[in-house]
Amino acid sequence: MLYYNEPFFFIDATGQEAFCHLQIYKKKGACGSERHVVIATEMADNTGQSVTNGAAVLATRISGVFEIPPSEMVFFEHYDASSYHNDPDKEEAFAQTTFRWEGRNASMPDWKHADKDKIQKLIS
Repeated sequence: MLYYNEPFFFIDATGQEAFCHLQIYKKKGACGSERHVVIATEMADNTGQSVTNGAAVLATRISGVFEIPPSEMVFFEHYDASSYHNDPDKEEAFAQTTFRWEGRNASMPDWKHADKDKIQKLIS
């Protein structure tokens, strides 16, 4: 179930205001567990850190604001034509980003290319 689909503002690691388009999907798992699939889309007019460079700060903020335990968060970065002022030559790209968590503070992001079909399966 999609429960957040709006611009999301945060203070990046340099102290500047940054934003992305944020989608959060909640899925019930086995034994009553939950999974929150987070998709952070870079916006062309963002003047702060990108969703890639600010990933750890962004994930930390999302975990706190939406009260998502890190163990239940699956985080994806997303770039599409809107990330590049609607440049049709730019291909859509996703990366699953994992973090080292200390409490609700994310650090040491690690990126792996993600297929759109995989994401669709996670949110369906």
